[in-house]
Amino acid sequence: MVGLFTGSDLAVNDPGSRQADALSWALFALSLAALVVRRRRPVPVACVTGAACAGWALYGHIGELLNLPVIVALYTVAVLGDRRRTLWAGVTAAVVSGAVALIVGRDVVNPQGLPVLEMIWPLVPLLLGEAERTRRELLAEYAARAERAEAEREREAARRVRQERVRVAREIHDILAHTVSAMTVQAGVALDALDTAPEVSRRAMTQVRASGKEAVRVTLRREPSGGAYPGVVETTAYRIVQEALTNVVKHSGADGSRSR
Repeated sequence: MVGLFTGSDLAVNDPGSRQADALSWALFALSLAALVVRRRRPVPVACVTGAACAGWALYGHIGELLNLPVIVALYTVAVLGDRRRTLWAGVTAAVVSGAVALIVGRDVVNPQGLPVLEMIWPLVPLLLGEAERTRRELLAEYAARAERAEAEREREAARRVRQERVRVAREIHDILAHTVSAMTVQAGVALDALDTAPEVSRRAMTQVRASGKEAVRVTLRREPSGGAYPGVVETTAYRIVQEALTNVVKHSGADGSRSR
């Protein structure tokens, strides 16, 4: 689109002004070629297109759209740069544009003094580019904040799961430790009374067997409504069943290769 509008303006000039020739079209081709690499080399491209625009003015061409290439280049400088580069580009472009206007005598605002309009127009694409870059930076910052917040939520959730697992493991350990301690005491009683009081020994061993059965007993009660259980309860139940199945496979000698 830049080539279409600029080329059309270059081809049709006001009567009495210089008409397009080989040099004019060479500057046109140079400007378009430079714009192709404006994202990789924004500052050099701005210099090339600015020189071409100044060359047209100094050569005698009059047109309202001949500065489109340098406008695009200046916008790219601001979008892909930083505020400091935009400032230097604005100062340089304003000074060069004002100097060219003074040389060709085309100031319509104040013919006797500073060419104000010619110094202002290069600042417009720079300001637009600065605004667009700021908007992109804000969006990127918002996205980064959202990612950090999500990562923090995941870390917090993982931390809570670890804490809950430790708590459950501690409770299970305490219960089992108490049961095993009781079984140890009963076994000692049975061993001491084995020869002198067989009946006492029998009762003690019966209690050991009952305690051993109680240490692995799990009861599941599900409400008729079938509502979901808290995540901690479901995770605990899953781990208990998983460990039970692992023990079955381990102690039964099954290798899991046979399907049932």
